[in-house]
Amino acid sequence: MKERILFIISGVVIAVPWLFLLEILPVPYGQISTAAEVTIEGVMFAALSAVVILLRKELKHMKGSGLTAKRVIGRILFVLASVTLFIVGLILLLIAISFTL
Repeated sequence: MKERILFIISGVVIAVPWLFLLEILPVPYGQISTAAEVTIEGVMFAALSAVVILLRKELKHMKGSGLTAKRVIGRILFVLASVTLFIVGLILLLIAISFTL
């Protein structure tokens, strides 16, 4: 049961940045301040970091159980969370670079 809750929360945390990146839920960047944009990206980065840590812990805990459906789902979520974390971190880096120019 604990794994299911972790997987559901992970899926939501992974999906939210993609909804903004693909502009399914468009953010009116012209109407919000840069500080608000950085805050949104920072919260997404922190949430994704927590998900990556928790999924990695869970995968280590499931290590001896062989190749099961839960383990495969956990690995897929871990890879998706890692890629999304990298992209959100890259966006934060680009925002920081734009401030220095």
